[in-house]
Amino acid sequence: MIDPNEDVNIRMRRHLVETLASRGTEAFVVVFFNEDKHLLAEEMMAEGGPDAVHIPIDEIIRRAKELGAKHLILVHNHREGTGIEPSVMDELSTINVGLQTAMNGILVQDHLVVGTAPGHPPSVWSMRLGKAL
Repeated sequence: MIDPNEDVNIRMRRHLVETLASRGTEAFVVVFFNEDKHLLAEEMMAEGGPDAVHIPIDEIIRRAKELGAKHLILVHNHREGTGIEPSVMDELSTINVGLQTAMNGILVQDHLVVGTAPGHPPSVWSMRLGKAL
């Protein structure tokens, strides 16, 4: 994650679980950070259907430039009860966003997937820690 302070990471993950884990449809959120990796904003960038959400890359880049962001954490949820591990499409989409934002001087630091696996509490999967980034 972008913040070396583990307490901040725990609070951010808790907030994301509270915000996204119980949704019946997928949503795409971007957390924007400046060059010094200080939080600038967290914004819902798109809402989708039960199994997919369109990632508005041009809008993400435009908003990052407006905010002066240099680092991003991408976040999306999987419908409640469908698990948290990223799909191949999640991984490919992350690579695509990362390439396009990098061409604009903006780096994707992680992509978090929020969700619940059957019989388990809501949790967050980090593509960076899971080696998908």
